[in-house]
Parts: sequence; C-alpha cells; structure tokens
Amino acid sequence: MDLEKVKGFLPHLRECFIYSVIILAIDLVVFLVISFITPLVIRSFVPFLLLVESGIGLTLGGALDLVSSASVSKFLEQTSRSTNKEPWTIKKYKIRQITTNKVIITSGMVFLIGLIVSLFT
Repeated sequence: MDLEKVKGFLPHLRECFIYSVIILAIDLVVFLVISFITPLVIRSFVPFLLLVESGIGLTLGGALDLVSSASVSKFLEQTSRSTNKEPWTIKKYKIRQITTNKVIITSGMVFLIGLIVSLFT
C-alpha cells in the first residue's frame, strides 16, 4: 500500500468523521426534544435513527455512484432535452467519485456509531 495514498485519504476521513459527529449531535438534540414533548421515552430511538440515516446515506451513495458512471451519464446526456449538454469526462467522474466516497464513508461511520450507541442503551 502506497503511503502517499493513505496521506491523501486522511483529510477525507477526517471530514467524514466530522460529518458523522454532526449527524450524531443533531440526532441527540432531536431525541432530547422528543423526550421533553412526549412523556414516553423510547430507549432505542437514537440507534434506530442512526441506522435509518446510514441506510439512506448508503443508498444515496450507491445511486450517486451509478449516475456518475460513464454509461448512465452518456444515456442521460443523450436523452436530455437540454441545449447545454456537458459531455462525460474522466475528470468529472473523479470529482464525483470523491463526493460519492465521502457519502458512503460517512454513512458507514454513522452506522458504526449507531452500533456503539445501541450497546449502551
């Protein structure tokens, strides 16, 4: 494994970790608001919410990966009625792939955080 690739990936991993912590903080705020509004407290609400969010994120990441592929992009380019058609390029694909990877990695982290939270609830 090339050390330069690992060093280039660490900032993306840090970004994904920050995103997943933000998602966890939002979920905890939602849980606190709901627990104050309703007298019923569901202990497994936060892990369930994290599981659902990670599933949505993984599905979104897969859909983004599919749409950014060459064949689907070419099909969308041909069937589009737009006059400003941008051709598919490998540079655009690589930029979209970085975004897709961030979505998938963040969703994976949210899933792992949900598993860890479910152990303690």
